[in-house]
Amino acid sequence: MIKLRGAILLYYCIAACVFALPQNSFAQRTQTYDSDIRYYNRALELLDKEKYGDAQKHFLMYANISTDRETRINAEFYAGVCAMELFNPDAINMLNAVVLKYPEHSKSQPALFNLGKYFYRVKDNKSALKYLTQVNDVALTPADASEFWFIKGYCHFKTEQFDEAKLAFKHIKDDQGKYYDASNYYYGYVAYRQGNQVEAMDHFQRIQKSKTFGPLSQVYIAQIYFSRKQYKEVVSFADTISNKEIIYDVAGIVGQSYYEMAEYKKALPYLERFNSNPPVSKTNKDVYRLGYCYLIAGNYEKAIDQLGSIATEKDSLSQYASFNLAQAYLKSDKKQQSRKAFDVAYKLGFNSDLTELSLFNFAKLSFELSYQQDALKDLVKFVNDYPESPYIDEARSSLGELLLSTKNYKDAVKTLESIKKPTRENNMAYQRVAYYRAEELYLNNEYVNSETYFEKSMQFDFDKRLFALAHFWMGELQYKKGNYAKAYVYYQKFQQFPQTKDTRFFSMALYNKGYTHVKQDNYSEAIDDLKKFIETDYAKNNVEVYTDAMMRISDCYFVLRNYAKAIESYEVIVLKKLNGADYALYQQAMILGVENKFKQKITTLNTLISNYKKSPYIDDALFEIANVNLQTENYLEALQGFQLIIDNYPRSMYIRKAMLNKGLCYYNQNKDEQALDAFKVLIINYSTSDEAREALVIVKNIFVNKGESEEYLEFVKVLPNITLSPTYQDSVTYESAFNAYKNGDCDKAIKGFGNYITKFGGGFFILKANYYKAECDFKLKNNDAALVGYEYAATYNRNDFTERSTRHTAVLYFMKKNYEKAFEYYSSLERIASTRDNIGIALLGQMKSASLLNKGDTVSQIGFKYINSAVTQKDGLIEAHLHIARYYTKLNMIDSAFAEYQYVLKETKNVLAAEAKFNIALIQSQKKDLKKSKKTIFELADNFSAYEYWVAKGYILLADIYLIEKDNFQAKATLQSIIENYEGADLKQIAIDKMKAIIDAEDRLKKPQTPPADREVQPN
Repeated sequence: MIKLRGAILLYYCIAACVFALPQNSFAQRTQTYDSDIRYYNRALELLDKEKYGDAQKHFLMYANISTDRETRINAEFYAGVCAMELFNPDAINMLNAVVLKYPEHSKSQPALFNLGKYFYRVKDNKSALKYLTQVNDVALTPADASEFWFIKGYCHFKTEQFDEAKLAFKHIKDDQGKYYDASNYYYGYVAYRQGNQVEAMDHFQRIQKSKTFGPLSQVYIAQIYFSRKQYKEVVSFADTISNKEIIYDVAGIVGQSYYEMAEYKKALPYLERFNSNPPVSKTNKDVYRLGYCYLIAGNYEKAIDQLGSIATEKDSLSQYASFNLAQAYLKSDKKQQSRKAFDVAYKLGFNSDLTELSLFNFAKLSFELSYQQDALKDLVKFVNDYPESPYIDEARSSLGELLLSTKNYKDAVKTLESIKKPTRENNMAYQRVAYYRAEELYLNNEYVNSETYFEKSMQFDFDKRLFALAHFWMGELQYKKGNYAKAYVYYQKFQQFPQTKDTRFFSMALYNKGYTHVKQDNYSEAIDDLKKFIETDYAKNNVEVYTDAMMRISDCYFVLRNYAKAIESYEVIVLKKLNGADYALYQQAMILGVENKFKQKITTLNTLISNYKKSPYIDDALFEIANVNLQTENYLEALQGFQLIIDNYPRSMYIRKAMLNKGLCYYNQNKDEQALDAFKVLIINYSTSDEAREALVIVKNIFVNKGESEEYLEFVKVLPNITLSPTYQDSVTYESAFNAYKNGDCDKAIKGFGNYITKFGGGFFILKANYYKAECDFKLKNNDAALVGYEYAATYNRNDFTERSTRHTAVLYFMKKNYEKAFEYYSSLERIASTRDNIGIALLGQMKSASLLNKGDTVSQIGFKYINSAVTQKDGLIEAHLHIARYYTKLNMIDSAFAEYQYVLKETKNVLAAEAKFNIALIQSQKKDLKKSKKTIFELADNFSAYEYWVAKGYILLADIYLIEKDNFQAKATLQSIIENYEGADLKQIAIDKMKAIIDAEDRLKKPQTPPADREVQPN
């Protein structure tokens, strides 16, 4: 704005008087001029009163009528000035016109200045500079010159031409005028930006009492003290500041100063004030300082909140944040969370000292919390990487203790084997962990690997008990391989160790030695060991093995033909109603038959039938009763018995014999027609069986004795697959292959049987050829070929090989993962099984197959059926309960599932237990018992570390729980451990996806950050 002072008005009045000279011609013009000048003078008065609109009208009116060049130019100039004050765009043209039309006039330079001023006012700084750079300040009044230098400096400043800005402000910064404060502020600010803190400080201090620029200058004064690390000066200076508008800015600097002086408790209130100010964008450093001060002040929850929010970046600050977060958790007695934070700090690895200390604390907490896998790995790493650490003795002590108590035997063995010069203590630990790793593998049916680790353990005998037990398990492994003599030697040696006398394994060694004798047909020696076994407390307290031992003793007496002892032993089982009493009754009956005590035999068999209606020996008993009646020529009752089997037990192994004996009953009574009818049914349905061949001989005798050879030939013609006798080549080819089979030459047998099957597809020995070839193929692990032969025998009419072939067909289909077929044959096996073993195998096989086919209802039905059967074994019960638990889980019957999983967990420690443990944790989380669920997951990781799949699933569940608890740091740290350590692609991808979802959610909540010390503070 331009105001005309009195001196200027006086100048124009004097000029008016000078022009009023007494000349006649001039006097007439003067009258006109006097009339015109009044417009001009009125315009000047209005301009001085800042009535720019009216002033502009008068100036324009005068300019249009005036003939005086000087005043007209002035009027045009002032009209442009009025337009500029009114922010009228015409000001540009009007002032430009003055510059262009009158470049040498005194108003040209003020016009350029006002053009620059106009553009400055509309914030077009570049256009403003276009005019201002043409101005010579000498041509301006002192007031305009000061304003000119300020505007020019500010426009340079805004266009980041800082050197030019400083030069402009330099012209006026020392003048105690209108622009003193502003020019010193901007001059100081430019110096601050350019790193000239001395110059900046000088100019900020000049104006720190200024109402407008003082508060801003005080902020920069504090920042300069802070950047010089003059922390005491920062604190002292801050005490002099009273302006509440800048208290938050200075609070951050003061808080940081106290922080840098390690006066954390004094820093805390300032940092709290700074961080609580919403307009302030906080950096991770700001958050870290506040979190650290909370930690020092003992406010651990707030420390955790602050440090946890920045502890998962990938920089050195995050390493410090993670380390101190771990300390805060530790102080809060949250060791699980502390452990994870130390792990993050260690893996970031920017600061070597912090990395060392983090690794030590992580390993130490892993040890204390029984994370044996991590503790073992990281204690060894610490000992190897930091042998000169002040914590080395403590680490070695913990490692030694851990190796003696670890349950992560797999990694422990690897760790010990990596030691180049093992100590005596290392070897002691190695004996132990190798033994338990072997035992672990044994429980998972990995027998080859198990044997390897038992042998490794047996290299040392520091622990005499484990050394002895290794011999016991080696005996078990040899037994499973069929090396019964070797197994006996191991059992025998095991019992020689005095440490074994009072263990259940000593009793089991007696039991197992008995079995090795049975397998080698050493029945007397088997009886001796088994009788010793049943006298042990272990046997007396375990009905299942006691019963089995009694059964084997009885069977051995039977084989040795010591019938009195056999009957006596079987009687113990019958009287005690032990599992298998039906079998004992059957065996007693068989002995009575051998002794020709037929009535007693029948009575015993009838007792079996009446007392054990669901026994698999019912058809055996019925057949034996009928057979006794046949032998004693009680043909009517014999016929009834054989017919009962034919009608009610069509899948019985006795069906062919029943048909044959039915015909014999008629034949022995000279009822040839009935005999021929019975034999014909047998021969038609079982044409290649031995019974059919025997029946055919009798049929021939009947016709020959009657002199009806032609009728015999006609009879045979109508029978399928029957020739009068096998051809020579057919018989020779089969016998050759069968001899190789009997001699154990399976390669030759397979070739011979294969030739027979190819040449004589409908031959008399086709069933036997297929079966025996399958046996050899199976022995040599030619499973596909074996399956062909077994399935042929299994689907043939009931024969001597049906049951075994059906079992093997089911097993082989299961191995091929054809679970539909496996289920089909396991179901068939259940229908035809004549032994408890096969019934149990059939039920378990159906259950496993149905489970893999996702037939939940079928799985549960068979599971319950197995559990309530009389053929259960411990392993089978565990599997059945697990399948039922899975079924309940699928139906969301979580309470029922929970009970079943608990049963599994109680009864075994293998992979099934790991699955059960995980599902228990899952159910606990579903029931919102997060504390118990976390505890269960930690127990899963501790006790089942060998089963990495279930441990990884547990950790994924743990991460979900942490998210529910809004502990993102722990959730991310848990998922990161899976991503880094678990090798399975399935669960690793789940962890990656969950991690990404957390990070994406966090990113959506983040705001851009500007470091407080670097913020530009500018006036409006």
